[in-house]
Amino acid sequence: MYKIKILLLSMTVAIFAISSVVSSLRHHHVTELITGSMKAVNWAVSELDRELYQFMHSLQLVALDFEGAADVQLRFDILWSRIDVLAVGEENRMFRERHGAVELLENLKHELERFEPEVFALTGGDPAAERLMREFAPIQKQVREFYVNNFSIKSTRDNLTRIFDAHTGEDYYLYGLLLSGAMLILLVIRESRINRRQAFRDPLTGLPNRACFNGCLQDAIMSLEPGKNQQMALYTLDLDNFKGVNDYLGHGAGDIFLKEVARRLSELPAPCKVARLGGDEFIILQPAVQGRGECLQLIERIKQQFDDEIEVDGHRQFAQMSIGISLYPQDAAEAEQLMSHADTAMYTAKKTRGTSYCFFEPYMNEKAIRQRVLTDALSQALMRGEVRQVYQPIVCLQTRDIKLVESLVRWHHDIYGDISPAEVIDIAEKSGLAQTLNEWALEQACQQNVRWQQAGLPAIRVAVNISPTMYSHCDLAEIVQRLLTKTGMSANDLVLEVTEDTASHDIENSANVLPKLREMGVELALDDFGTGYSSLSHLQEMPFQILKIDKSFIWKIHQSGYDIRFIRAIITLAKGLGMRVVAEGIEQQAQYAEMFAEGCDYGQGFLFSRPVSGEEMVVKLSHMQQQRVGSSSLSASERLAETLPTSV
Repeated sequence: MYKIKILLLSMTVAIFAISSVVSSLRHHHVTELITGSMKAVNWAVSELDRELYQFMHSLQLVALDFEGAADVQLRFDILWSRIDVLAVGEENRMFRERHGAVELLENLKHELERFEPEVFALTGGDPAAERLMREFAPIQKQVREFYVNNFSIKSTRDNLTRIFDAHTGEDYYLYGLLLSGAMLILLVIRESRINRRQAFRDPLTGLPNRACFNGCLQDAIMSLEPGKNQQMALYTLDLDNFKGVNDYLGHGAGDIFLKEVARRLSELPAPCKVARLGGDEFIILQPAVQGRGECLQLIERIKQQFDDEIEVDGHRQFAQMSIGISLYPQDAAEAEQLMSHADTAMYTAKKTRGTSYCFFEPYMNEKAIRQRVLTDALSQALMRGEVRQVYQPIVCLQTRDIKLVESLVRWHHDIYGDISPAEVIDIAEKSGLAQTLNEWALEQACQQNVRWQQAGLPAIRVAVNISPTMYSHCDLAEIVQRLLTKTGMSANDLVLEVTEDTASHDIENSANVLPKLREMGVELALDDFGTGYSSLSHLQEMPFQILKIDKSFIWKIHQSGYDIRFIRAIITLAKGLGMRVVAEGIEQQAQYAEMFAEGCDYGQGFLFSRPVSGEEMVVKLSHMQQQRVGSSSLSASERLAETLPTSV
């Protein structure tokens, strides 16, 4: 019934609109006929008659020698121009449509052409002027007769007849417009239904989209009866390896992958409702659950759905996903908050590699609040100078000299206290401040190194960590060159540290940006090696000079069952590729001795020094300078003894 009312209303509106348009057109047409026929033609003929009269009058004045020949020639030219204007142009079309109008204009042109030489030969008092007046008299009479005939009673009657004929024809046009208008309204209603369906469906997978799912979730919450302890579960799923499928197989393969994931999720048992939120993120609503045990059963079913690989363009890929679960009403009583909590749990689950899941817990919400607070505060902290840099020495294991220092960000927040460098970088990445923070860190480190050099301290290099966003989405070479020019530091004194994951996940960009930096003279260090997924071929293609073994491997050296051969293989690989090796996280003398024995070049960790301020680094560099002067007089055996493990 509702649809019928809408249809009738649409038709009524359409008929009214069409009728209004037709009425307007009819009125305009009638007005055009009446005013065009009378006003336009009347004006045109009267103007022609007036110009001809003025020309004849000028001839008379020339004959009487009251006017010069130039005046009659001017009137002749004006008369000729008037005829030319009437002969062409859309505005004079109705004049030319009058019976005899074209013949009249042609006769006038012929006579003007015939008498033009004589007109321009006239002089004051010339008797030829009177003869010309007699010659033009028939023409003047012809123009007057045309004027009278076109505005007689018969002419007006003919115009009215044409008007009534037009009215009759317009009635037929009206019927046609009404019919076509009704058909158009029907097509519009049909298209609106299609558009409405498309507005609530994901075009790639055919699943409900975010807008549709939001409505379903609201309806599901409203349908629960209060006081009956009914629960619902919301699952947010994110594919962990989708970026790899897109990057290595192409976006077409990525679409095939997503469609197969959607198909398998659609096979989950009723009454589960599945939707695609966008990208590689899906969501599932389980309307009635008894508790977490039932949620675990569904998660197990989801895992079973993806036990088999997905074939994409001849390649077989497993779907690895992270799942976050929130429960109604204990986790949230509103739809938006319930989805937000499921997202929070999902991001927590993503920290575990492979298919994993996580239920929402209140502490996660506190973490999300912390993230928002720190995100809002970081920009202000940078502007107010609340973010500072410290420097941790990287020591040559053989000479114990400080060869370079790694700059690290420190930030003390009024509420949350000291914020770790990793968290600061993570916040900057997620809040769009990555470039601002990286440029600030680069400039601060370069300025500090220049001050050390100007103070006459031993020359060292400074290493700066580059965040993934800075590496992948900015013109890193241009930024580095600009900051080196601004601070006056040599490119040879700068080391840029890029994590293994960042470099290996953006191979194409690595091939472009790394050679540019090397051409400038900047050294490149591959950071946190062993925690990512670099292949040997990728490692060979990247022009790194320094490889930093992640501290997690150093800490395991003396743990039961740990095989030192893994670290030995890393060192051998790096040496084979012409790289120097840094062991991170050295905190014990035994770790130092082990790395020294394996041929590691440099060490970094609390055994040598904690991160210190720029002023404290001055003391360390001055002490190293004094030791070099004192050791210059030692014998070879004494200098060898100096290499025994000790703190810097």
